[in-house]
Amino acid sequence: MRPKTNLINNLCKIVKDYRSDENNGVGMVDNDRIEKWVNQFDENDKLFILEETNNLIKNRYLSRSEVEIKIIGALKTMAKDSTNISSFLSNSIFLDLQPPGKSQGVILELLKSLIKEKLNFDIITSNLDELNNNEGKHFIYFDDVLCTGNTYYQDIKDFLCLKDKRGQEYYKKILSRNIFLHQCFIFAHAVNWNKKINQLNMHVCEGINNENFIGYCQEDNIILQNDILRPVEEDQNQIITNYKNKINEQVDRYSRSKNFTTNENYFRNAGFPGKEQFFSNSENRKRYEKILLLKGIEILDKSSASKPNIRAFGYSLPSVRNFGFGTICFTWRNVPNNTPLVFWYSIGGFTALFPKKVTGQTIKIMISDFEKSIKF
Repeated sequence: MRPKTNLINNLCKIVKDYRSDENNGVGMVDNDRIEKWVNQFDENDKLFILEETNNLIKNRYLSRSEVEIKIIGALKTMAKDSTNISSFLSNSIFLDLQPPGKSQGVILELLKSLIKEKLNFDIITSNLDELNNNEGKHFIYFDDVLCTGNTYYQDIKDFLCLKDKRGQEYYKKILSRNIFLHQCFIFAHAVNWNKKINQLNMHVCEGINNENFIGYCQEDNIILQNDILRPVEEDQNQIITNYKNKINEQVDRYSRSKNFTTNENYFRNAGFPGKEQFFSNSENRKRYEKILLLKGIEILDKSSASKPNIRAFGYSLPSVRNFGFGTICFTWRNVPNNTPLVFWYSIGGFTALFPKKVTGQTIKIMISDFEKSIKF
């Protein structure tokens, strides 16, 4: 078997259940799609891209069965101070705060079926309109990925809105530790989790901390800085320099209009990370990052995207100078928009590795929500 064919087969086996629950049990990434995806890269890069994508995906893709294990692990950890897990669940409410079709609803449906199947227990999920009719000591916010953290921030900000009686009541109970708010994520960026807690403390409810807001993510899925794709500054070409200048202009224009402070985070230190976990070696990481950056720039040029937060390495805050967020985490039903565009952005004639159920109208809604979510 040819090396390219073998690598395509291996990659397909890893991601074989991607969105299979929406496609009659058949995954939405097959050999043909992978081949079409890789053939969009330069001839000299195709085999290399397949090799390194195999290394990356096998370490950062979670199948449905792997997510199920992590969900059960999270429940057991949260319930460790209770008499038993059934006692904990009987005093728990799982918050359902996101619009239909978002990842939270999918995770909650999976969680419901797991608890009923394994524990013979029916859980309560509640949106904001239903909460006044429910009592519980543990309020649990479950989602798959925390990247920038703005979806989480806006959800909790709305939940604890001090302008209405319900929000005031829950805020008082959290501060007095009569109720606890748990946050559980399949993947979570540690730095941004801490930033969001600080922002909630500053802008929403003074006095909250990690004792009131209990965060949970299994240790092997806490995302640190080495889990983010970011090129090194050496050996950049004019295309990248021009793109960087364009981003700077967009960020300056946006930040002036909002009176925001900007910060810059384009490149990583060439010696970081000290130990490579996701690529065959550090030199291949550099090459891979540069290829994905250039391809992302090309995709944006062809798609005519104009929003300041859509970047070659995925969605970013429009007030930050970078090439995009660059996270590398994937689950059986979601590829975050904060990952590089080559993985999910099927616009402008490009075939992404992972298809997403996103229409032009949906993208506009997402951008609108994103911009709204960063207004404090």
